[in-house]
Amino acid sequence: MVQESRKRIFIVILFSKYMISFFPTTILDRYILRKFLLSFLVIVVLFAVVISLVDYASKSDDFFKHQLSWDLILRYYIAHVSYVINFITPIMVFITTVFVVSRLSRHAEVIAMLSSGMHFLRFMSPMVLGACLIGGLSFYMYGWVTPEGSKFRLSFDQKYVKNIFENYLENMYLKIGEDQFLFLRSYDAQKNIAYGVRLFSFEGEKLLQDWSIQTMAWDTLGSVWQWTGWESRTFLDTEKNVGQKILRGNKKDTLLRVLPQDLNLNQGSEAMTMPELEKHIDYLSYRGESIVNIYLTEWHTRCLQPFIVLLLTVLGTLVSARKARSGMGSQILLGFAIAFVYILFFHMAHAAAEVGVIAPFWGLMVPNLLFTGIAVIMYRFLRR
Repeated sequence: MVQESRKRIFIVILFSKYMISFFPTTILDRYILRKFLLSFLVIVVLFAVVISLVDYASKSDDFFKHQLSWDLILRYYIAHVSYVINFITPIMVFITTVFVVSRLSRHAEVIAMLSSGMHFLRFMSPMVLGACLIGGLSFYMYGWVTPEGSKFRLSFDQKYVKNIFENYLENMYLKIGEDQFLFLRSYDAQKNIAYGVRLFSFEGEKLLQDWSIQTMAWDTLGSVWQWTGWESRTFLDTEKNVGQKILRGNKKDTLLRVLPQDLNLNQGSEAMTMPELEKHIDYLSYRGESIVNIYLTEWHTRCLQPFIVLLLTVLGTLVSARKARSGMGSQILLGFAIAFVYILFFHMAHAAAEVGVIAPFWGLMVPNLLFTGIAVIMYRFLRR
């Protein structure tokens, strides 16, 4: 897995070098691109270090309590930093763009470029190229590399810091066959025991059999479900659902097309690679689970990452390209204000998509389309 990840990173680096060499860059383009990429790297490293130090301060007691080695802690924070960087990349790109372009504007470099006849879009092209490289690398890291580290990070948190998973689930509906549906009033994922279980068997739209089980526990030795306090109703006349054959019992071992790991549907999407996420989405869709929207939203968020990076780069350039009399500080402050509004809109849309108020793709596209419109309006006012 490590060698495969290194091979993929090597391919991305070669592709990035090819893109830079293919792009018709001048000395000025390389100058702007170098300032953009180096500034982004410095800002990201600073934020990652600060966040890691704050996280270490909050967890150091747990580390010392379990007498963890520094090698294990270092491995944990490598995975943690990878996750943090992917999470903050779009906003860091925006801050970098505002910072770099504001400095160019303060030294009248932007005015000199545009006065020489350079089109504003031509001026933006080095930063757009940098955003494409960062967005592409971020998509790859977000989709394949970071989830592998998140598996270790989440396992580490669960074992040494705290149990971050919900061990007690309620009101679960599952499709376990073409015509079989399972309802669990509650399920203890730590003990693998379900309470208030109902099992329905259908023929088309006709109910054939209805099982009611007080508790259903998983027997690890026999790999079967142990029912306690069960009752079955078999409908003899399926046309009118009348004429019932009722059986009751105290204990019963049975096989179902469901395993304990199938009931832990709320596993973290951040620890899934793109292929694993797609497979889990198909599985939840087949089971008819409403939480599939959470994973669909995560999938679309990852796919839109390069577009979001590009959009925020363009917005940052438009915000800070004009030289402000009040200085660079006002432009950076305006940039932070726009970033805050964008984050607010994006998280509202993200929450609406997860609960199914709107389709995940369109829910995530609403803030992006809105700010794309704002960027077009700003460009019409700022262009020469």
